Amino acid sequence: MFGGNDFLPKFYNISHLNVVNTIVATDHLFQNLVRVEENEKDQQTFLNVTFSQESYRELIKLLYCPKTLDSTMLSFEEIRQLTVKAPTAKRSDPPRNYALWMPAAAVLNKLSLNINCLIKYYLSAGQHTAILPNFLQDGCLLKLPTGEIEYNLGSEASVDSESEILIFPPKELAAKLKNCQLKRKKQINKKSGMKRRPEDTPQKGARKKIQQTSTPKKQ
Repeated sequence: MFGGNDFLPKFYNISHLNVVNTIVATDHLFQNLVRVEENEKDQQTFLNVTFSQESYRELIKLLYCPKTLDSTMLSFEEIRQLTVKAPTAKRSDPPRNYALWMPAAAVLNKLSLNINCLIKYYLSAGQHTAILPNFLQDGCLLKLPTGEIEYNLGSEASVDSESEILIFPPKELAAKLKNCQLKRKKQINKKSGMKRRPEDTPQKGARKKIQQTSTPKKQ
């Protein structure tokens, strides 16, 4: 499902750069994903950080939604089902690679606890009296008797069968997707602002005839 380190999860086929670009390009995520408030105590200023679980779920939903669809018109569970199996696929067709499945909402809530700890850890830099966050207590990491650390994502991190996720009838979901299509933007020439004409675009396998001109003879 994801890799990266024990603190900042990286989902399969979704780069950290893609995550950052999506946050910056989406106003409500940029404003609400992380909230920082200043609090004063004993003439010292402390930062209180809140990482929004709701905004985090919305971010992951947007990242997993096909680029041709409007994610705001689909529910979290509908997009999750799309990552498991297309509604146009046959019943006998196998599901997609497990690594491509979107995690359950409860799993994302668990992961958000870890990210919140990570932000607090970063903000403690330069403060020798700062209390470091406990990832095992406040995050979603679990220390095994062998000393190894692993994720503790809860019971919804795995399923016995993909049928537990495929809860919407394929035909109904396919019909809904037709109304969720994003309109394609026509290609515009950036310099002139004019639409690109076919004759201005090089065509594969096409040769353009060059007009022959007479060469003046030397006297």
